[in-house]
Amino acid sequence: MDLLVKIDLGLADERMQKKLKEKEEKAVIPSKKPV
Repeated sequence: MDLLVKIDLGLADERMQKKLKEKEEKAVIPSKKPV
């Protein structure tokens, strides 16, 4: 596998994890600022 592809996939995965985490936090604590 190409190293750049590996890095890109790693970053994409990190972004997905972040989004999931934010979604979970929003589900637990309703956001105060309008989306």
